[in-house]
Amino acid sequence: SNGWGFGSEVTANGRGMVVANPHFPWRGDGRFWECHLTVPGELDVYGVSLIGTPLVQMGFNRHVAWTHTFSAGHRFCFFQIHPGSGPSSYRFGEETREMTSQAHRISVLDNGELSHLDRVLWRTHHGPMLDVPFLGWSAAGGFALGDSNDGNDRFLGQYLAINRATSVDELRTAVHQKQGLPWTNTVAADDHGEVWYADAATTPLLSEETGRRFEKAVDEDLVTALLFSQRVALLDGSDPASEWVVVDGAPQPGRAPIGMLPELRTTRTAFNSNDPYWVPSPDERLDPAPTLCGLHGRALSPRTRMNATILAGRAPSGPSADGWTSEDAEAALLDNASLLAELLIDEVVRRATGVAVVTVDGREVELAEAVQLLTNWDRRFDLNSVGAIIWREFLASFPEAELRNGGSLWAEPFDPQRAIETPSGLHPAPLGGGHDPILTALGRAVLVLEAAEIAIDSPLGSVQFVERSGQRVPLHGANEVEGIANVVAPIGNFARSDLEPLEAEELPLIAGRTERTGIRRGGYSVTYGASFVAVMGFDERGPVAKGLLVYGQSGDSRSPHHVDQVEAFSSKSLRPMHFHDEDIAADPHCVSVTVTGSTD
Repeated sequence: SNGWGFGSEVTANGRGMVVANPHFPWRGDGRFWECHLTVPGELDVYGVSLIGTPLVQMGFNRHVAWTHTFSAGHRFCFFQIHPGSGPSSYRFGEETREMTSQAHRISVLDNGELSHLDRVLWRTHHGPMLDVPFLGWSAAGGFALGDSNDGNDRFLGQYLAINRATSVDELRTAVHQKQGLPWTNTVAADDHGEVWYADAATTPLLSEETGRRFEKAVDEDLVTALLFSQRVALLDGSDPASEWVVVDGAPQPGRAPIGMLPELRTTRTAFNSNDPYWVPSPDERLDPAPTLCGLHGRALSPRTRMNATILAGRAPSGPSADGWTSEDAEAALLDNASLLAELLIDEVVRRATGVAVVTVDGREVELAEAVQLLTNWDRRFDLNSVGAIIWREFLASFPEAELRNGGSLWAEPFDPQRAIETPSGLHPAPLGGGHDPILTALGRAVLVLEAAEIAIDSPLGSVQFVERSGQRVPLHGANEVEGIANVVAPIGNFARSDLEPLEAEELPLIAGRTERTGIRRGGYSVTYGASFVAVMGFDERGPVAKGLLVYGQSGDSRSPHHVDQVEAFSSKSLRPMHFHDEDIAADPHCVSVTVTGSTD
């Protein structure tokens, strides 16, 4: 997700502005519902809620707008359990403890017949035992879950207070008092031009020594590193030093008090794009916070670097001469320029020009056409961009660690003192004319597209699409490897939570590449990415907002509202989000329905 906040020093009208761009699945119960919630004299707030949850979780009221992004911090831990004298016992320090168990029965309807399913669940003092994929629970050990949101009943009160806030100060106070945010960063701005960023979600608190050991294990221990790559923090459940620390001011024992959590107040800009808190704006850096807030000083993703570049005004689309306007922010979000193309493509083209063929996995691949297409490419991921898919598949040959840190792609590795500017420059060609990873990656991109039966001169919109209500809607945007802000992807960070058939699931996989870019034979079928896209600002009347709920308000494929907003997104046509009564009444599409019910 991307969240941007603009303050009075950088906006054209001196008021605040927020851009909301959460990335979520386009199907299932992880979708948002758009609403304008009004309780006369109590609430007047517009935005979105996760389906099935009350109140508005991202949006705006008369005076303040806010959005969230997924935090890179850890809201839960896996505690590695070491067996004791039996299968249900485990070691903890010098003692052996017994797990507790509880039997559960659920009723299951199968072919019209009701039956019962019985399960026994086991629990340590850390939390419930887990069956971790590929690692499991056996006589050799297992894993227990410690969840910092276990017992967090502050969520509803938290959002009621946020929905009622009349300024950034009030919103910040609401978060500080309730401490009920479960797993998100917050970016907010108000009509006075104040901006606030915080990773104020409920967070486990480790001792300083345990935090240092955890950071070292992330770099040196294979299992810890594997789980960390999946956003899981692994701790030694047999070591009492791994217990969460209890301090005054915490919302629950073992959690970090709000005063320890990272935040920034400014009248310039703030943002987050799912990296840890320490780079909250182009020109501000935060000091280290508790370890499980996210690792401080680590390399940023290409998307985070692009977001920072945009807010600094150094991207192809930027602010007007007098400062940022809502039109500027909308254009910058949907510009689809690739930071990595801006930084590298000229050098890649120079390196490959004149190279007739490169050998990839024993095959000779001609490069001339690919090089010419990249030379002429507009360096964007728009519908008509030709060359974009070659660049995507070229970058996908480099693992995420190399895209972030350096390796065989970059000449200058990541430098935390120049976090947004590095890594930089193309890694030089090998001396003596040996194997060149850059040329190999370009040749492999050609082979991947060939395997997918996609012509390398295909415009992006002809091969990147969503199947919806029997229609194929072409889509602009990219995923995580290209370094652009506007994310649409055939793959995402959420498991599917529905049973609806997807046409694209029938498309054959491309071995070794589908899991990286989502490419299948025939193209890129999008299932994840931009969801609630909104630019929320203020004028003398109050809030002024435009946006879309990209995948539509209806989950029913027979409804016109299942496809109308993704078509608008395809054409980059954000619509007004009316807040004032007179604007709502004046809308030609306004329909009023009165619902009454018995008070018995």
